[in-house]
Amino acid sequence: MNREYKIYKITYFLMAVNVITYLYTSLKYGLSMSAMQGIQVGGFNPLYVYYYHEYYRMITANFIHFGLMHIFCNCYSLLNFGSVMEYLLGQKRYTIVMIASMLATTIFPCALYLINGSGANSVMGGISGAIFGLMGALLALAMKFKSVYAYVFKQIASSVIL
Repeated sequence: MNREYKIYKITYFLMAVNVITYLYTSLKYGLSMSAMQGIQVGGFNPLYVYYYHEYYRMITANFIHFGLMHIFCNCYSLLNFGSVMEYLLGQKRYTIVMIASMLATTIFPCALYLINGSGANSVMGGISGAIFGLMGALLALAMKFKSVYAYVFKQIASSVIL
């Protein structure tokens, strides 16, 4: 890991925030949280955003994890896929894609709640939605620049399927 944290600053920063948040919630609630405990520490629920105007949940939910396997899988995926995307996109574009992906992960469930009331009894957390946003960005690159990014996308697609 020869000083990769200096090359992939954003990815390692996001991983650090995830781990620190998980350590905090583990000390507070144990290794896995209930849905209500997740709400107390910033998990996403459309009712809290819509009725109580707690818009911070649209970002904080990305850093809340509900168990050891949840945090491990998300950080592992972020390390492997995030570092590749940070290298390909550069730090500025990578940051923009990550923020847009984090917001999209929560904006769409809010919109679904407003349209048909779904999701009122659910609590969401984890950075996997942002990771899927990165996959969408890579797919867009692969479609636009087939000769450059298609091979990278094919290599990662098998991991996505798994």
